[in-house]
Amino acid sequence: GPREDTKYNVCAWVCVSLPSIFFFSICAPFLWNEVSPVFPVAAAFFFVSTVSSLITTCCTDPGVLPKQPLVRIFDLEEVMDEAT
Repeated sequence: GPREDTKYNVCAWVCVSLPSIFFFSICAPFLWNEVSPVFPVAAAFFFVSTVSSLITTCCTDPGVLPKQPLVRIFDLEEVMDEAT
């Protein structure tokens, strides 16, 4: 992305990484052994999906989605053709 987005990108990665490091190093082993392995596995799934979304967002340009004309949205093309 552009250079002016670097500080926001770093902030997003820090806000995701630091709590995740804390959770997976301290909380996850306790939950795995004492409660249930489901919680750390679910947290790992959400962490991977969050990181993959961040990487996708950082590496792609979504562009601008053009607005669809009302004729296409409400499927009125045939009505408009008959009227003209």
